[in-house]
Amino acid sequence: FIRSANGAYRFIFPPEPPPDTNATTAKPEQQASAFLFTMGVTSHFADNSATGDFTRDLSSALAAQYNQQLNPKGFTAQQTREAAAVQWQFFAEPRLTYKQFIYGFMAGYAALPKTSGLVSSSFYQGQLTQNLTGVFLPMAATLYYRLITGPDWGLNLGAGAGMLFTSVQLSQNNGTATEYQVFTSYTPLLLFKPEFTYKLGPVTALISIPCYWAESRD
Repeated sequence: FIRSANGAYRFIFPPEPPPDTNATTAKPEQQASAFLFTMGVTSHFADNSATGDFTRDLSSALAAQYNQQLNPKGFTAQQTREAAAVQWQFFAEPRLTYKQFIYGFMAGYAALPKTSGLVSSSFYQGQLTQNLTGVFLPMAATLYYRLITGPDWGLNLGAGAGMLFTSVQLSQNNGTATEYQVFTSYTPLLLFKPEFTYKLGPVTALISIPCYWAESRD
């Protein structure tokens, strides 16, 4: 400002800068995404009691049939290997992660625990063994909601749907030859999967409790 002799003040403002012709209108920020490939192993609990019931009932039916057809008789049936409820499942899941959601596609592999039945008689040297084995191949598309997102750790809630392929093999061995029958099925699968994540540098560790609903039928 300038002060005149009579005590008046005159203010002088600097000129305004010319408009920037290169400036552009700010665009809304896009949500960043990242690709992750996850894999691991889970302890898998399932109700496999039907397979044990099958081998036991089949052995009992064959023993009754041989006692009717053959002489001497004395055929008995016994369950030599019960159906286990716990098995191991391996899985892999590529993921596309966003700020609030994660999209994944899971594929897994689990073996059906072996069950066995035996038919024998003290009057005969040979015996007949029934073995039931198989595999499960679950596949599901999963959407995760990132409930808690910290700098290194987070909590996700996942839900998905897909398909379960089951292949079951029944083998019968009489000591000299083996016969095989294979049964397959495709059934719907639903998945709920809460998980805890912890970032260790470039690697992310996952601890989850996946809950499946699926029922294999021939």
